[in-house]
Amino acid sequence: MIGQISHDIEEGIVSDQKDIEATKKELQEARQIRRNKMEYGALAAIIQAQPDRKSTQEKLSLLR
Repeated sequence: MIGQISHDIEEGIVSDQKDIEATKKELQEARQIRRNKMEYGALAAIIQAQPDRKSTQEKLSLLR
Protein backbone atom coordinates (compact mmCIF):
# COMPACT_ATOMS: atom_id res chain seq x y z
CA MET A 1 0.00 0.00 0.00
CA ILE A 2 2.67 2.54 1.01
CA GLY A 3 4.84 1.33 -1.84
CA GLN A 4 2.03 1.91 -4.32
CA ILE A 5 1.39 5.41 -2.98
CA SER A 6 5.10 6.20 -3.18
CA HIS A 7 5.22 4.87 -6.73
CA ASP A 8 2.16 6.93 -7.73
CA ILE A 9 3.74 10.06 -6.24
CA GLU A 10 7.00 9.46 -8.12
CA GLU A 11 5.09 8.97 -11.38
CA GLY A 12 3.21 12.20 -10.72
CA ILE A 13 6.46 14.06 -10.10
CA VAL A 14 8.03 12.73 -13.31
CA SER A 15 4.90 13.63 -15.26
CA ASP A 16 4.84 17.13 -13.78
CA GLN A 17 8.53 17.63 -14.58
CA LYS A 18 7.86 16.69 -18.21
CA ASP A 19 4.94 19.12 -18.30
CA ILE A 20 7.13 21.88 -16.87
CA GLU A 21 9.84 21.26 -19.47
CA ALA A 22 7.28 21.30 -22.29
CA THR A 23 5.79 24.54 -20.96
CA LYS A 24 9.26 26.11 -20.72
CA LYS A 25 9.87 25.22 -24.36
CA GLU A 26 6.52 26.73 -25.37
CA LEU A 27 7.38 29.90 -23.45
CA GLN A 28 10.74 30.21 -25.21
CA GLU A 29 9.03 29.78 -28.59
CA ALA A 30 6.40 32.37 -27.70
CA ARG A 31 9.10 34.82 -26.63
CA GLN A 32 10.96 34.30 -29.92
CA ILE A 33 7.77 34.85 -31.90
CA ARG A 34 7.11 38.05 -29.93
CA ARG A 35 10.66 39.30 -30.60
CA ASN A 36 10.24 38.53 -34.29
CA LYS A 37 6.93 40.42 -34.45
CA MET A 38 8.44 43.43 -32.70
CA GLU A 39 11.42 43.44 -35.06
CA TYR A 40 9.09 43.10 -38.05
CA GLY A 41 7.00 46.01 -36.81
CA ALA A 42 10.07 48.20 -36.38
CA LEU A 43 11.32 47.35 -39.86
CA ALA A 44 7.89 47.95 -41.36
CA ALA A 45 7.78 51.41 -39.77
CA ILE A 46 11.20 52.26 -41.22
CA ILE A 47 10.15 51.04 -44.65
CA GLN A 48 6.88 53.00 -44.53
CA ALA A 49 8.83 56.16 -43.74
CA GLN A 50 10.78 55.86 -47.01
CA PRO A 51 9.41 57.38 -50.21
CA ASP A 52 7.93 54.98 -52.71
CA ARG A 53 9.84 53.80 -55.74
CA LYS A 54 7.87 55.91 -58.22
CA SER A 55 8.60 59.21 -56.49
CA THR A 56 12.23 58.25 -56.01
CA GLN A 57 12.57 57.44 -59.72
CA GLU A 58 10.93 60.75 -60.63
CA LYS A 59 13.36 62.68 -58.42
CA LEU A 60 16.31 60.82 -59.92
CA SER A 61 15.16 61.54 -63.46
CA LEU A 62 14.86 65.26 -62.62
CA LEU A 63 18.41 65.28 -61.29
CA ARG A 64 19.83 63.75 -64.47
